[in-house]
Amino acid sequence: MRLFAAIVMVICLLAQPVFSQNPVSAGFNRVSVGLNAGVMTPFTDIKQKDYFPKFDEMSIGGGLNLEYHFTPVFGLRGQFLIGKLDGRDDSQNRRFETELWEANLSGIFSFSKLFSPRWSKNDRIDIYGLLGVGMVSYRSKVFLNEELERSYGYTNNGQDKDSRLNDLVVPVGLGVRFNLSQRVDLGIESTFRFTQTDKLDAVSRIFSKYDAYNYTSVGLIIKLGSHTRSMKWASPSVVMYPGDVNRMEFITERISEVDRRVEIIDQRLEETTYDREIADLRQQVQAIDQRQNELNNRMSTLADSRPAASVAESSVAALLSVYFRLNSSAIDNFNYERIASAARFLYANPEVGIELVGHTDITGPSAYNHELSERRAQSVYDVLVNDFNIDPARLSIFHRGPDDPLSQQNLSINRRVDFIIRSN
Repeated sequence: MRLFAAIVMVICLLAQPVFSQNPVSAGFNRVSVGLNAGVMTPFTDIKQKDYFPKFDEMSIGGGLNLEYHFTPVFGLRGQFLIGKLDGRDDSQNRRFETELWEANLSGIFSFSKLFSPRWSKNDRIDIYGLLGVGMVSYRSKVFLNEELERSYGYTNNGQDKDSRLNDLVVPVGLGVRFNLSQRVDLGIESTFRFTQTDKLDAVSRIFSKYDAYNYTSVGLIIKLGSHTRSMKWASPSVVMYPGDVNRMEFITERISEVDRRVEIIDQRLEETTYDREIADLRQQVQAIDQRQNELNNRMSTLADSRPAASVAESSVAALLSVYFRLNSSAIDNFNYERIASAARFLYANPEVGIELVGHTDITGPSAYNHELSERRAQSVYDVLVNDFNIDPARLSIFHRGPDDPLSQQNLSINRRVDFIIRSN
């Protein structure tokens, strides 16, 4: 009785966190019935081997189950089992026969849902354990050299049946259950039954351990109820922790709202950036026009000092400065076309040369800016010489770093290389 009370207490303590009801758990089928059949093997004093019974010591048994699932993790099961045990010890020419039935109440604990609630196959496969307590009722006979040696639950030398013997039994086992359809499951289970008797094999010895037997079975489970969902296969997080799920949904909605607001802000920033870039381009155009006027004046001075020179004035307007990105000396396609215009000007005016003057903005150390402005001038030089076959003697490189800015506000205007026309 103490063992019985201890097992009931363990089941109640393990099940206590999952008995609480909540609105989320409504709308599930909780009851199921099952039929199973399998093999019963004894672990008694009379046996061929200590641990693994032989094939002729196995017999057929069957059972009926009724289950109620409080949550996907925990349920209670009542079971009625009927079968027969056969064992032998050829070394002693002994064998026994026992017919029994058993009724028990067990707690079913889903290991897969308890320890891995986010497993993707939780709605199809369930790995579980069970622990219970019940009553086994039996009659047993033992034979020595095929002669009846002793019996329990029989009279008249084993010919007539008498009252069965009843003892406590504790089933402990593991199983795997498969969700075949909305109404049908398949279960595979192996359970050891530990009894409080030493008479299952009709042999009772002093200081002998209690007898036990194993029942390994396959069964079909029918889920009952008017709902379309079964509590056995529900999501543990939704049913058992609805508060956490609601909080997660709330947090997810807030995150989505923040994402929408960030998208709106990004769109506004893009529009603002676009407007700012348009304004910058206008300033660049104004600076280019101003620089072009300076170049035209220099060309006029050169033409006055060298009346014999024939400078193609139509080409002078094409000598626009080459502009660079921040901290870069690379030439993009747009500025490549300006260098091509400068090459065209040199082809048309073979008597003049060009000074390539590199500039930077004021960001960064002065020494680095001078080196960067020289690299920018060198990049333009390399394109004119390598791509357009301009005579290197007609070109010269100068660098001024940040010392000759065109604009005090728009720093991008100052990241450039100017073309300065000189006489050869």
